[in-house]
Amino acid sequence: MPEYDAARVLRAFERARALTMLWFELRRGFEPRHGPGPRHAHALLDTLVAPCVTVDGAITMLRGAQASFLLNGTLLEIDADTFATEHQTHAGAPATNATAGLLRSYVEPHLAAAGALAAATRANADQIAELRVGQVARVGATFASGHRINPPFQAPVAAQELARRAAGADDADPLFLTPDQIRPATPRHVHNLLERIGRDTGLRFDTTTGWNRYSPRPWATFHQLPATALITV
Repeated sequence: MPEYDAARVLRAFERARALTMLWFELRRGFEPRHGPGPRHAHALLDTLVAPCVTVDGAITMLRGAQASFLLNGTLLEIDADTFATEHQTHAGAPATNATAGLLRSYVEPHLAAAGALAAATRANADQIAELRVGQVARVGATFASGHRINPPFQAPVAAQELARRAAGADDADPLFLTPDQIRPATPRHVHNLLERIGRDTGLRFDTTTGWNRYSPRPWATFHQLPATALITV
């Protein structure tokens, strides 16, 4: 492997390892609110691979996550073939800096925020429509799904939250409204926003599956390791 490519692989591996270690530190904060469960771990993996355009890049991120899970007493088993098939057929726009840049070009905060949520968390229109202002009151907040908003997409979501609060919205109010700014947005309204972004930018969003709130990924299996196995490792 050329030196430049090797360096890129190592950077991706180390980034995923560091993000996963941070997740282990932060999960003590969101599990009391949402309850423990594997869905949060699957959501973490989903977030790690969302920016990856290629399967190889995504698997490198998963290998970094594996290293951190092992250090924390969990063996993460990845079915690479099943993952590759799912990743290649995923219809959503990749959560890359280029995608974030296109979305930040919108002057209307609701458009940029809807696109950012769809790209960064793979949320569909139904899931975006049900979000409340309080769920994104902190930049990088963890949703009930376990997903977090990566830095390139934080600004558009934060701008929408600030715009809603400036209009008098409280934590329990919807993050998105209908075009007349009176009623909560429906999934159809959000779907229309994503379609408009698609027409403007060429980005494609996953409008069906959404984030994996209750459905663990078929390519990831977690095994708790006994203390004796960890000592051996």
